[in-house]
Amino acid sequence: ITTNEDLSDKQKDEFMKLVKTLDTTGYEIIYVLIRVYQLENTEDKSTFKLPFGGKFLKEDIKFDLNALPNRLKQMLYKFINIHVKTMEENNQNVI
Repeated sequence: ITTNEDLSDKQKDEFMKLVKTLDTTGYEIIYVLIRVYQLENTEDKSTFKLPFGGKFLKEDIKFDLNALPNRLKQMLYKFINIHVKTMEENNQNVI
């Protein structure tokens, strides 16, 4: 991802809609992408707190999309679109 532009409002809406459809693997990969981005692109190397203002909620972790760096948002947006398509293809192959 070479752009440092924020997601458009339409992309943010699509992101929020698609993230709700992810499987456990998708959520885990999103967390890993956020953590690796933090370690490689910020001075904060802490492994004891969630990056970019993330919060623990019961058994889940929540991140505010607007608190993430633009380049990371672009990467996550691309990943979510690819992962959802892969999930749909896998479901079609099962039937």
